[in-house]
Amino acid sequence: MPFSLVDIDSIFYAVYRVLLWIGALFDMSTSKSNLPDVNSEGFVNSFIYIEAVLVIIGALGIAAIVYFMIEKKKIEQNLSNTFAEKYRSKKVGPQKNVIWDSIQKHLATDSNTEWKLAVIEADKILDEATVKRGFVGDTLGERLKNADESVLSNLEDAWEAHKIRNRIAHEPGYHLTRRDAQRAISMFERVFKELNVI
Repeated sequence: MPFSLVDIDSIFYAVYRVLLWIGALFDMSTSKSNLPDVNSEGFVNSFIYIEAVLVIIGALGIAAIVYFMIEKKKIEQNLSNTFAEKYRSKKVGPQKNVIWDSIQKHLATDSNTEWKLAVIEADKILDEATVKRGFVGDTLGERLKNADESVLSNLEDAWEAHKIRNRIAHEPGYHLTRRDAQRAISMFERVFKELNVI
C-alpha cells in the first residue's frame, strides 16, 4: 500500500483508544463502560506498567542473547576439539614410531639380512604414508611417478630409497652394504619427516 494512502489519523486514534482502555484497567475510580481521561491516574500509570513490562522483556532478551552466545562458544570449542582429535587420529601414530625404532635396531646390527629388513620395513611405511596422503597410483612406484616436488620436495630421495628396496626384493643375489643401507634409511628418514610420519 502506498504511504500516501495510509490513514495516519486512524492509526493514532486506534493506538489512543488502546491506551485509554489499558488506563481504565488500572483506574478503579472510572466506570468500566466509560473511557478515562488522558490525565487520569490510571491512564498515566498504564505507561509506567507498560514501561516496566518492556524493561523486563528487554532484560530477558539480553539474558537470552548472552546465554546463546556462551552456548555457541561452547559448541564451537567442542567441535574444534573433535576435529583436532580426528586429525590427530589420522596421523601416523605411535605404532609407526615403534616400527621406526625397530628399523634403527635392524640397521645397528652387523647382519646383512637385518639391514635388508630395515630397508623393506621403511619402504612399507612410505607405501602406507603415500596412500593416506592421497598420492595417485595403485603401487608405490606409480604413486611416486605421478607425484612431483610440489607435493613432496624429497621425491628424489623417495625414489632412490625405493629403488634400493626393489633390488633387495627382486635380485636374490643383491649384496646390500652397510653404507648403502644407511644411505637408504637416511633418505627414507628425510621423506618421513616431510610427511610427518616420524
